[in-house]
Amino acid sequence: MKKYSIIIFFLIVVATPLFSQSAPAVDENIPYLMTFGRDASTSWGDDDFCQIFFCLIPSSQTEPVYIRVFDPDTGGALDEAKGSLNTSVNFSIYAGKGCWSDTAAQSIHLTGNYKSGYLLSSKSFGADPKYDNKWYTFEPFNPSEGEYVEKLGGRVFKIIAHGMSGDDGNLYKYFLSTSRVENTEVEGGEFFYL
Repeated sequence: MKKYSIIIFFLIVVATPLFSQSAPAVDENIPYLMTFGRDASTSWGDDDFCQIFFCLIPSSQTEPVYIRVFDPDTGGALDEAKGSLNTSVNFSIYAGKGCWSDTAAQSIHLTGNYKSGYLLSSKSFGADPKYDNKWYTFEPFNPSEGEYVEKLGGRVFKIIAHGMSGDDGNLYKYFLSTSRVENTEVEGGEFFYL
């Protein structure tokens, strides 16, 4: 009976979207997300060299929002180097129709049109001390650009971190902010993933 309880608990946790103002969430008790370059071995724990997160902006938010990335470069003290640092990770932000509602966007597999919606902003980071242990801000985004999802009560943006080259691990984290220069919460705004 205990075995079945564990399996049911696991299915509930995995099948339920997790929401937070930052990613990773403070209550997840992990300090950073990690994406490896596409040349890394999958035995390091990254099976597709890609992380997809969604940002929910409540309908009441009309002022611009900013998506901030801490330590987006691969090459500093936080990152997992494997030999010489040769990794580039691209961060892309999508919005508009299909951003969330396209079934490929909600799949855990990178097949079909998982980059659905339209591209708002994109930047690749390699080993660059300019971004090491610092915040990079993608900005500003008009909340009305997000895809409206009634059941979520707001508009959705998508951010994809994709390991483009190399074999190192890039550690980073996100924050959804009303400020370009500091982490100021968007009231009712949240990051989530599936």
